[in-house]
Amino acid sequence: MESYPSEIDFISLFECLPVKKDDDELFEYNESTFRFKVNKYKYEVIVCPFYNQLGLLVQEGSMVIGRYNFQTVSKIEILTDKKDESSIRIFLDGDRERFLMIVEITLKPNFKIEINETFA
Repeated sequence: MESYPSEIDFISLFECLPVKKDDDELFEYNESTFRFKVNKYKYEVIVCPFYNQLGLLVQEGSMVIGRYNFQTVSKIEILTDKKDESSIRIFLDGDRERFLMIVEITLKPNFKIEINETFA
């Protein structure tokens, strides 16, 4: 866990309270699941800061349009957290020496994901 937003930041971004795997554990050492809906999209975001993991499931109606499991997350940045616009940036370099993977995810107004690999 290098750099993650706080639990309050995630609650603000996703506009919902998380379901925690262990109610007695701190956010930084817990697995927290955020479930929310934006327009026609349903999201499930699982955040595990201690294990450097983030999972994302995106559905349009009952159809899964994206399932992502990131296991080497070193940093998450909130790019935009507004009423009608929200996005995050994820840095994946936990097991890499020469390359850095950067994933930008737009949640509002419409779902979009961009993945870029670059020299570190």
